[in-house]
Amino acid sequence: MIYRASQVLGLEVHGKDGPIGWVDEVFFDFDHSVRALLVDLRGRFQLLVGAGWIDEISVEEGRVFVFLDRDDVRAARPHEGENVALDVVALLPREAARAVA
Repeated sequence: MIYRASQVLGLEVHGKDGPIGWVDEVFFDFDHSVRALLVDLRGRFQLLVGAGWIDEISVEEGRVFVFLDRDDVRAARPHEGENVALDVVALLPREAARAVA
């Protein structure tokens, strides 16, 4: 499905065991599909989540559902490089996140 960034920004991100954070940035692929989300964890880091982990984007419910849980977030490693793979789950320091966006 194709979404406008304005439809996805600010949506609450829910994992398998509850809320994780909020969508802060949306990255689109060349075909205009969502490639990745940058999730605001309300801390020093943001979570980069590739499209392969996204289960559903429900604009009507105001939520994005992902195939992750809080343990996956805690186990996430810092993002390296410039490319964003579809299966990425990585942490970005808040100041580095702005450079990627």
